[in-house]
Amino acid sequence: MTLKVIVVGAGIGGCSAALFLDKIGLDVKLYEAYPSSRDSVLGGGIGLASNGTSTLVLVSRELADDIYSRGHKAAYYEMRDCDGAILGNFAAGREGRYGDYGTVLIRRWDVHDAILREIDRKGLSIAYRKRVVAIEEHKDHVSVSFDDGTTDEADLIVGADGIHSVVRRYVAPSAKEKFSGLVGVGGFIDTKAFDSALVEQLFPSSTPALSSKGAIMTFGPLGFFGLAPNNDKPRDNGGSWMWWSTFEAPERDRDEWRKFNHEESIKELLRRHEKWHEPIPELLTKIDTSQVVPNYDLVGIDKYHTRRIVLLGDAAHTMPPHSGQGISQAVEDAACLAIVLRPFASSDSSDKLDGEQLEMAFKEYQSRRKPRVDAILTAAGKTGDQKREKTAWECFVRKWMMKLLMVLMPERMMDKVYRCQYSPEMFQ
Repeated sequence: MTLKVIVVGAGIGGCSAALFLDKIGLDVKLYEAYPSSRDSVLGGGIGLASNGTSTLVLVSRELADDIYSRGHKAAYYEMRDCDGAILGNFAAGREGRYGDYGTVLIRRWDVHDAILREIDRKGLSIAYRKRVVAIEEHKDHVSVSFDDGTTDEADLIVGADGIHSVVRRYVAPSAKEKFSGLVGVGGFIDTKAFDSALVEQLFPSSTPALSSKGAIMTFGPLGFFGLAPNNDKPRDNGGSWMWWSTFEAPERDRDEWRKFNHEESIKELLRRHEKWHEPIPELLTKIDTSQVVPNYDLVGIDKYHTRRIVLLGDAAHTMPPHSGQGISQAVEDAACLAIVLRPFASSDSSDKLDGEQLEMAFKEYQSRRKPRVDAILTAAGKTGDQKREKTAWECFVRKWMMKLLMVLMPERMMDKVYRCQYSPEMFQ
């Protein structure tokens, strides 16, 4: 009997889970609350780290190549003070050191679109407008009810429905999303908004592949600002750049954040960044759209599973944007889950799978994933703290600590993060 799996959430994490579970021969169904794939795509520019792309190649090289070709390759990030002084370079996960794929800066939609195309190639389907309202675990199966009155059942459910996960309520009801005190604002801007001489100064064309510089990341007393190409042809007509800022803000509820419109966000960004180095102030006067993303931490979660329900991605461990690992860790979750479930794919038994057997596999999944995820979250928390408001003295200390770190920190210190954790043999 083939193990039947319901995946709740058809974002990047959920679709990745479906692809990996299909790869080992499980019967997978995807359900998504949004009306369509276009509506389900949230977010702006992202960094897909080398460990994420190198994990996706285990689904198919065509998928990894498609994603990699759409973005800007990043070997390092250039760190700056708000007056423009270069503090040093931070390793981003370059191609070659970590295999065929390095870190790539890219639109979130491009990653999702490439994965959705792979879903189509594999013959998998997604049922949209399916919002979960109830889940019930039974001895030999688990059932799910949707807001349109329909139901389904399976051997197990994968909750990949994000930070505000409905599925998580049935796994860790005491877990809560807690506002971190930081908010991100970002978007895209056309190449035509930039002076060509300034582009050449920031990202010299004399360096192979435009530049191995991934992004310029600037720290100041009132927050942070990042700027990067989102493909390797930002000088061409139709090319664009991604920008993002992170700063402290008071807490609001979800409806209030939705009302934080473009005009308000740009006004706030100009207040914080108008005296920073070029092209930041000028860029802010030319932006016509932006997206506001409050940063949440997930607290009170000590397990990723019950007997027949398992969480992955932001539903299990919400990665803040400054981790640079949000998508990569969701993809790693998906691969690891497939690895621990692979023994059940070859079962010849016609009996329903015992929940205790599944729970043992889920415990193995958590034991493999949680220590790595927690370490990345701890490091991300420290990075996020550097984006909070600072006194002049704190800025001075940060500036010289960063200079020292950039000089003394060898590239190999990032190997634990950027190296792919899995191999093709693990799926055989």
